[in-house]
Amino acid sequence: MRVLALLFAMFFCGVGAAELKIASFNVQNLFDGVNDGTEYADFKIGRGSWSKQKYERKLQEIANEIIALNADILGLQEIENEAVLKALVQKAGYKFYKFSRAQTAPVGIAVLSRVPVKSWKFYRAQELKTRDILRADFALGRGDFSLYVVHMLSARNPLSERKKNFRFLNEILKGQKTAVVVGDFNTNFGKNSLLSELVRQHGFTDLWTLHPCSRLKLYGSCASHESGAALDHILLSDDLFGAAKIGYKNGSYEAQSSSAASDHFPISFVLTDEQDEILKTAPEKTAFLSGGAKDERADNERAPGMEKISGVDEIYGRTDLNAPVILKGAVVTFVGRHGFAISQNGRGVFVYGDASERRMGDRLDIRVKKTKFYKKNFEIYDYDIVSKGGNVGSIAPYVMKRDKINELRAGDTVSAIRGDVKNGEIWIKSAGKFKIFSKKSRVKNGKNLEFKNAYFTIYKGQREFIVE
Repeated sequence: MRVLALLFAMFFCGVGAAELKIASFNVQNLFDGVNDGTEYADFKIGRGSWSKQKYERKLQEIANEIIALNADILGLQEIENEAVLKALVQKAGYKFYKFSRAQTAPVGIAVLSRVPVKSWKFYRAQELKTRDILRADFALGRGDFSLYVVHMLSARNPLSERKKNFRFLNEILKGQKTAVVVGDFNTNFGKNSLLSELVRQHGFTDLWTLHPCSRLKLYGSCASHESGAALDHILLSDDLFGAAKIGYKNGSYEAQSSSAASDHFPISFVLTDEQDEILKTAPEKTAFLSGGAKDERADNERAPGMEKISGVDEIYGRTDLNAPVILKGAVVTFVGRHGFAISQNGRGVFVYGDASERRMGDRLDIRVKKTKFYKKNFEIYDYDIVSKGGNVGSIAPYVMKRDKINELRAGDTVSAIRGDVKNGEIWIKSAGKFKIFSKKSRVKNGKNLEFKNAYFTIYKGQREFIVE
């Protein structure tokens, strides 16, 4: 009914109040059931567990969430291709849509709309491997506005590349009025957010500052991702707070607390031309720059060589490091495709990054800059190798003893596990059932089997050991 009233106001009356609900949703790797050659490895049919049936089920789940969200305009991230978008449009009931993706990128971004789009444009960085930025221009009652949909580089990329990505966005948005920017920015908010320049210098307001959670200043208080981080944002140019013919409807910003089909949660707000309902003053910039979950810190708060000496146990679970710390004499106890694990005094932690030069038993001093939770696994994701202390040979003295198995947390390596294996699962007496995976070959079924140096992680929400 809201849409019919809006269209009537737009096309017949030309006057009268009108409003639009605008939302953003990262649908998390919505790949189809066909191999196109650009998929992530886990989504190649015949190689991983992904299938056409799983695609169709997820497509319906995402469509159901979009229908429940009931947004007039929706920015989406992590759509594989236009065919997937068209299937989603049909199920979710939208009339207008646009998709944008770099040719070799695994996923792209999209706009769905129930109201006509005046024009489209996409921006593609030439000197940076990143995703497109998609712009859609709309009319709303007495005014016009531009919607920008973004998906910025994640923290798994070098910080220097991420900063370039934000500079590219800042150049596009510099001087823009009646602008709405939505998407997965892959940065939290607070004084060291990568959004700070856009907020401080280019006249934009992050709507998280209007949500009650922003006043709590504890990690996880404001969350748009299952990790507890506020990675998704909606930003409005400051003229949408009283200076333009349209603006932010006071009290309309909403953040869902969960999603059945994605690791991100939808966020939304209402744009209106009803002057009495518009919030007439943009929040103070200090509300953004001092608020938020304090999980991002400047790298230079302490000079190199002056950092505090810490330990794995001391930093584990903390995403609020206020300065880099040093882990001395940590031993490499696991090496994987996306990083490696280190242990001290029997407790471990995963380190995301290049593991090509790491070997089991390497002793390292590591400068830890940033940490986070990723899919329920705590990890170090920004660090330097300060020094290397040779190789200890056997890692047995540095990993968790088998009698401590009930104290497991992601990143630990257990000296040995023993149990019955059946169809990719191991049953360990007193500890229960775990998934079990080998980097070399499928783990064979058997009774009372033993595996040495078993690395523990959480994979797709389930407990799992990785063994040789």
